Amino acid sequence: MPYISCRFGKLLALRWTATPILSDTDQLVADARAAREAAGGQLRLLVVIPIRDVDMPSAEVRARMRLLFADLLENFQSVDTVFEGSGITASLIRTLMRSMVLVARREFDHQFHTTTQDAFRRLERAESFDAPRTLHALRVSKIIRD
Repeated sequence: MPYISCRFGKLLALRWTATPILSDTDQLVADARAAREAAGGQLRLLVVIPIRDVDMPSAEVRARMRLLFADLLENFQSVDTVFEGSGITASLIRTLMRSMVLVARREFDHQFHTTTQDAFRRLERAESFDAPRTLHALRVSKIIRD
């Protein structure tokens, strides 16, 4: 898989480690459903995308992601996406993600961030969980690298 993930309570966090290919899209939805079932309900999702390490997915992968996006979102109360990096590539990926949210045509709590610290501050306000333990778990699992 082109990502690593960690579920900690009602938070599913994942970090993209490579550019996704077509088969990865269906696996991501399956993994999200499995995490929701294991948690006994909807989760909050934290996605970390290191722009330097991950290229823009192919047009075929992007099209498949758009088709599956609503199925993916049904597993989550909210999504916080962190784009590590700057420049034109980061801007293009942010635009792609925003367009996927719009295409899903559904009210949904999705925020975009430039740092994991910003995303985590929002998660702390939205969910009551043990912040130090959660941060430790995310660092140990290499989701967060700060």
